Amino acid sequence: MGKVKYPNPKFFKAKDRMDWAAQAENLKLVGGIFWDMFKETDWKKFGEGWKNILISDRDRIKEEYKAFAAASMKNKIALILNGERHLGRLYRDGAMCTVRREWRGIKDTVYDFYEWARLWGMLLMSFSKETLYYRWMVSYFCCHSFMDKNILGLRGSNLRMSHELTYCIYRYVAENLVILAKGDKRNGNCDELNSKLVLIDEMTMAQIMAGYLAWKGVDTPPTADPSAYNIPDRADIAPWALDSVCFCYEKGLLSGGDHGFAPLDNATRAQACVVLCGLNDFLRKTEG
Repeated sequence: MGKVKYPNPKFFKAKDRMDWAAQAENLKLVGGIFWDMFKETDWKKFGEGWKNILISDRDRIKEEYKAFAAASMKNKIALILNGERHLGRLYRDGAMCTVRREWRGIKDTVYDFYEWARLWGMLLMSFSKETLYYRWMVSYFCCHSFMDKNILGLRGSNLRMSHELTYCIYRYVAENLVILAKGDKRNGNCDELNSKLVLIDEMTMAQIMAGYLAWKGVDTPPTADPSAYNIPDRADIAPWALDSVCFCYEKGLLSGGDHGFAPLDNATRAQACVVLCGLNDFLRKTEG
């Protein structure tokens, strides 16, 4: 078996069959959001803010130049080769990020920019046009700000270890998000992947609920024989889940649908929310 390449190219594309019409509608909606933001922006205040930033940058550059010119030759060489020490000048009062990237010395600065570009490449290849269905994914482009904060002041092997750790975490999360997107029929359309997904069915949900209540000290065996419960498709319930299902029916935690319990149907997110809220209410009443 050959070495696995990361990021794995087969995970770059979330869709097997691209629905361009749906993507165009989504982009139209995204464009409308940006247009509303554009219209609501106070451009006068925006311009004044940037004017103050440029003035601040001008003063900072002058200050840094004077400090470098006044330094001894030994300290100048140390700054060029080993990087700066006064990291406080990277911050501006009220700003959400640093005013510029940290100078770490020639070797480490080049390496830092390489890792910066590598992370951008991985994110852009993973969260490309195939995942536009999920507009919240744009928030992942803030990853670089987190990375910069995480490596502030680091040099040498410490810098390399932190970059590798951060990249591996982001790469793992990105690939899993793309796999999930590919498994979503509204976005991915991957029949092969969907056939391998294991979802929680109604029987498993009942088993988890009863098991959790038992762990909390609640007696979970049903008080009657399974035949006493009005469950039209009781015969379809697996023996290992029957007691849990009957207990949940008895306590009103599960009620099934119009055509019975449907034990092999997958639980939707809406159903999960209703069930969890009901479980929480039941537990609060039980515990007084």
